[in-house]
Amino acid sequence: MYDAFISHRYAQNAKHAGLEVDSYGFIHNGDADRQPFSDSKAIKVVLLGGSSMAGTGVTSNQCTIAS
Repeated sequence: MYDAFISHRYAQNAKHAGLEVDSYGFIHNGDADRQPFSDSKAIKVVLLGGSSMAGTGVTSNQCTIAS
């Protein structure tokens, strides 16, 4: 989906070329119902990048760089 600030982004709760996107708009690693921002003491790591970071060409979320 088009985004004026970052060119484009994945739509929430979507499937795109074998990758699943959660309700926050992030590609997840198998648990779409997780609550990544609910634990205030947890360290959050967000990986930014292009198609190779997102996992274009992989068959499932478990094959991405983040997983």
